[in-house]
Amino acid sequence: MELSRRQVLYGAALAGGAMALPHAQAQAAAAAPPSVRLPVIDHGPVLKHGTAPGGVDDLGAREAIVFTDPAEPGRLLMHYDGAGPQGWIACFADSTDNGTSWTTYGQALWLGTPASYDTASASSPWVVQDETGLWHMYYLGARKATAAPRRIPVAPYTTLHATSWSPRGPWTKRGPAILPAKGSWYGQSASPGPVMRHEGYWLMHFSGSSSEGPTVGLARAESLNGPWYVDRSPLLPASERLENAALHHDAVSGLWWLLADHIGTTPGSDGLLYTDAIWAYVSQDPTSFSTSQRVLVLDAESASWTKVIGMPSVVPTAGGIAVFYDGIAGRTRTDHMGRDIGLAYLPLPLSLGL
Repeated sequence: MELSRRQVLYGAALAGGAMALPHAQAQAAAAAPPSVRLPVIDHGPVLKHGTAPGGVDDLGAREAIVFTDPAEPGRLLMHYDGAGPQGWIACFADSTDNGTSWTTYGQALWLGTPASYDTASASSPWVVQDETGLWHMYYLGARKATAAPRRIPVAPYTTLHATSWSPRGPWTKRGPAILPAKGSWYGQSASPGPVMRHEGYWLMHFSGSSSEGPTVGLARAESLNGPWYVDRSPLLPASERLENAALHHDAVSGLWWLLADHIGTTPGSDGLLYTDAIWAYVSQDPTSFSTSQRVLVLDAESASWTKVIGMPSVVPTAGGIAVFYDGIAGRTRTDHMGRDIGLAYLPLPLSLGL
């Protein structure tokens, strides 16, 4: 049985839980990579682990989610997962130079009580501001993790909700937003994703997994407080092996670009699978994407410093699109600790090249 996110793929195996598919089976089930590659300029690492106060990211910095606040023009804000002595917990950083360097501030969240959904991890938060100015956060909760010092979150994951009047916090936890549903495409795990307003509803492009594999789908709500209703089918087939979507809308062409992390089929240096690329899917409708309209954005061939390509986050810049991702320096290690945050640029105009 294969689980969706990279933490589970290696975490569950280390914890003695559900194992990933054998290597040969995973290859047989996986779709071929996109035949078209986008031009990309890789900048390399911009936020290295071990820089946050209190040592909360001493063992790794990953899953960068970059956004802006209208109240702070000229500044980029970031949540990222810091791996530290308590486990993987969301941390906060900001940048005044378009993301080429960052100031780290430490933990943005904290672990829950032993009976809560986030007792072992409170990580990977996506935020959105409502019409009143209130910020809503949707983050990953896990009840179990592997042994110290790695403390990698183990599935099932849930999407949890928190609110604050500032993107810098403090955050008030509100409870579950999306729980895994047995027998569904997100039956094993439900991880948060970007939230947007669309045709009178709120949409979340979240990650789910089942016995068929990992993929991305939609949840819809009339209010950011929920309830959230999940589409019966995912956006893309599990054979694409995707997780952690990011969205970009091209105002010139009107096209929506969905960038997602691809889980490879080759075991890493710790013997477990890892994310090896970012693939993009293009559509005129953010609620419908096809495998026939896809390109390769970033992989070990186009990245200058890492073979691992972690979760994408995108921010428009003057000359293109900034893509933040995580990796591990050295190009020999492909395990899941010691990650840093990297930056690459996609020049405009974006084109499928098909």
